[in-house]
Amino acid sequence: MFYDKSSHPCTLVAQHEDEVKAQLKNSLEPLLKDPLYIFAFRACELLAVYLKNSLKKEFGSYLINKINDENHAKFWQKAEMLLLLRKAWRNQEFYNEICDIHDEIAQIWGEFLPFK
Repeated sequence: MFYDKSSHPCTLVAQHEDEVKAQLKNSLEPLLKDPLYIFAFRACELLAVYLKNSLKKEFGSYLINKINDENHAKFWQKAEMLLLLRKAWRNQEFYNEICDIHDEIAQIWGEFLPFK
């Protein structure tokens, strides 16, 4: 999430991205027949968007290799605080978007959460 493909420290991502994505897609396919998993994956995707946007707002990018070396420690510190304190998504806009995701899935599958 914080690295582009060319500088990614994980060999699987840097050198075998297409194969890993294909294998992941095959592995996740059965889960995507359950509305609860669909919601969880969509929620994670939205959380990542908000985290990236918060980092980009502060550092000009969410990609670590696009940030000055002297700011790397600040970047990781900020990312950790945004995650731990949920600051990146603790707002009405996020709440509205997550509710929209729920409603969209519930419209197709019916109610799937015990509460809203």
